[in-house]
Amino acid sequence: MEWGAHSQFAGFEPASGVIVTSNQDIAILKDFYRQVRAMTQRYAPQATFVFHDAGLFDGQTWNDLFMDTQKVALDHHYEQIRGHQWMGGEWALAADTCKQWIEGFNDGYTPPPSKCIYTDCPKSYLPAPWNVDFDRTQAVVGPYGSGWPSITNINNGQCVYDSTFFTTNQTQTLAECTMNQLTMHTGAAFYNNFKAEMDQPRWDYAKAWKLWLSKK
Repeated sequence: MEWGAHSQFAGFEPASGVIVTSNQDIAILKDFYRQVRAMTQRYAPQATFVFHDAGLFDGQTWNDLFMDTQKVALDHHYEQIRGHQWMGGEWALAADTCKQWIEGFNDGYTPPPSKCIYTDCPKSYLPAPWNVDFDRTQAVVGPYGSGWPSITNINNGQCVYDSTFFTTNQTQTLAECTMNQLTMHTGAAFYNNFKAEMDQPRWDYAKAWKLWLSKK
């Protein structure tokens, strides 16, 4: 790892937005976390190992994960629709289930309660030859699960852009309340989506700060 031992490499999270559906899934996930943490300790001993809780935010599930908890943090994604140190790892005003990762990536196993709106999917910011685009004429871009891919997946080059159920003012109020709670009950947050490709304040913290939060 070229940058693993760099002093500014502060933490590593091998997976985010994990979903488990059985005890066997949990056992497999724990084994994966233990193996990756051992690699992190070997190649980046200064870094904190961060693991996503798969939506299971309770000690009984995770207390047996490691024998020690030095430089370990639990990442919990607090989304409006649903013994370790924990951190807020995502800026998410998810008031609906439209986004393609909310109900299982490219699955959408619960149909959105409100009509979703769409916009052109962003294009790669990488230079050639790495800026390979996907087929924007394809009806549904896979792979996908057994839920509602025709609603939550990429369709004909269009990405889901949440719903219009809540007004801008209501969403701003939600953002302010969320930030107040994080300020009161957490020491810090490290957002994996500090800036989002779709430039939407519900998911883009930098945009939310500029439009809403910095005015308070």
